[in-house]
Amino acid sequence: MERPSARNQLATYSFHHKALQEQFAAKYLMDIIKTKPDQLKNMFGNTGEENSKIIRVLIYVIEDLSANSPNHLRASWPQVWTAMKDAGADICLCKDLLPSLRNEPVAIKAVAETMRAQESTWVMMCDADVAAMALMLPYAQPRVLKVGEQASLDDLKAMSAVVQHRVGDLKLGFPMLNNVARDPLLAPLRNSRCRLQYFSGYIANQESVQNLASVSSPATTLKIGLLARLQLSPLQGKCKHLRVITRPFVGGGVLPVPLPSEPRPILEVGFIDCRSLVSVKRTVIALTPAGKRYGGLEVVGSFSSHELHQLVGALHRRGIRTGSNGSTRWEKEKDYARSHSLSETRDVKSWDAVVACDPARRLMVSQLPRTSSGWGRGEDGERG
Repeated sequence: MERPSARNQLATYSFHHKALQEQFAAKYLMDIIKTKPDQLKNMFGNTGEENSKIIRVLIYVIEDLSANSPNHLRASWPQVWTAMKDAGADICLCKDLLPSLRNEPVAIKAVAETMRAQESTWVMMCDADVAAMALMLPYAQPRVLKVGEQASLDDLKAMSAVVQHRVGDLKLGFPMLNNVARDPLLAPLRNSRCRLQYFSGYIANQESVQNLASVSSPATTLKIGLLARLQLSPLQGKCKHLRVITRPFVGGGVLPVPLPSEPRPILEVGFIDCRSLVSVKRTVIALTPAGKRYGGLEVVGSFSSHELHQLVGALHRRGIRTGSNGSTRWEKEKDYARSHSLSETRDVKSWDAVVACDPARRLMVSQLPRTSSGWGRGEDGERG
C-alpha cells in the first residue's frame, strides 16, 4: 500500500505477486456469491476472447467453494462455469478442476461435456489424467480414448474405473522401451464394453491374452511383447494385425505353442547384443504358425552375413515362409535389426541394389547373395 502524499492524494495498492491479487479478487467474488448471488451474472461480460486473469480467479473461487462452501458452489455453478467458458478455459484447465469437483456431479458433467465438445480424442498420459477420465466418462464419452505412447500409469483403481465406464473405442499404447509388464492394467478389460483398437506393451501371464482377446475385433492392431512363454492361440482370427516381440528361448523347458495363423503374425526375435543364432532359429521354428506362414520375420542381434545366410537357408528348408513377394532374402535395417523374406522359391541371384521397402510389413526387400557354396551349410550340417 502507498499512502497519500502531497503530490498524490489517493492511496494506491500494489501486489508483488499476481497470485495475491487473484486471491483477493477471488475472495471478493466469493463474498458476492454468498451474500448477493443475483449480482454475479452481471460481473462478467462475454468478450469472446481468452482472459487468463479471469480464469485464474475463477479457479480459486471453484476450489475454495468446493472445499469450504459446496452449497454455494452448486447454487452459483451455472454462472461460474459460463464465465469460465467465456474467458476461454481450455481442456487442460477443465481437467485440472476435476479433483476439486469430485463430489459435484453437475459440475463434473459440465466439464465433461465441454471437453468432449473441444476434443474428440481423450489422451491419458499420467495417473492424474486417468483419474480425470474416470470422473468424466459416466457423463460424456469421447470418440476415442487412448493411452499415450509415453504414458506412465500406475493407478490400477482409476484405470479399472475408466474401463468400467468406457463405452466405445480404446487405444492402449504403452511404451515398448522397457520390459514392464502391463498385465495389471489389462485385467479390467474382461467383460468391459470397450472396443480395443490398438495395443502395444509387454505381458507376462496367460490371463492377459484372454483379456486382450475379449475386447479385440477384426479392426484391432496388437503389438505384444512376451515376457514369458505364453499361448497366443486365443487371438486366432481376433485382430487385423498381430506383431509379436520376444527374446530367444534358451535352455530347456516346454516350448511355446505356435502363434496364430490368422492374421499372419510378424515376429521380432532377439535383442541388440544377441549372439546365439541357434536359440533364434529354435524360437522361430517353435512359434511358426500352422501353414508355416509368417506375415514378416525380423531378427535383432549381432550376427554376421554368413550366419544370417545360414538362418535363412535353414528356415527355408523347413518350409517356413513370409508374406512378402520375391526371392528368399535378408536385409539389414539400421545397425542391428534384420528383416527376412522367405519365398516359395530358393531363387538366389546376385547381390544388387536394394529393391524397395514394403511399408505394410516394414520389410526391406533385396536379393540374397550367392556364396561360393550356394546356400551354404545350415547349423544342423544340412546343405541348402
